[in-house]
Amino acid sequence: MSEARVHTAVRRESFEVAYARVAGSMHVLAAALVGRSDASDVVQEACIVGLRRYREFAAEGGNFQAWMATIIRHVASNHRRSLFFDSRKSLMQMLSSFCASSKNFSFRLFCDCQYRAFSSAFFSSRTVST
Repeated sequence: MSEARVHTAVRRESFEVAYARVAGSMHVLAAALVGRSDASDVVQEACIVGLRRYREFAAEGGNFQAWMATIIRHVASNHRRSLFFDSRKSLMQMLSSFCASSKNFSFRLFCDCQYRAFSSAFFSSRTVST
């Protein structure tokens, strides 16, 4: 086995041991942030991020539980944000198809104005300051 694979295997095993100690509390945190139905997805994604960045954590040291909790908070925030924008996009698509199916010209014109106002608000709220 190559030296890189040995280091990767050791890092993964070390991460698994550390995570096994805090797994329950991480799942509870994720459930509190996004709900029970999405908690497993958030925890799984956070574990992937944690495993990828474990070498950085191990070099710096610190509290593993606090480090993983921070990752879970960030993943949960991204998850909620994507759900919010997906629901708004779906609503815009429904509004567009409903208005297009109408035979009343004035209603379609009203819908077109509403759609434009809604879509401009949607896209302007997507800009995030860093």
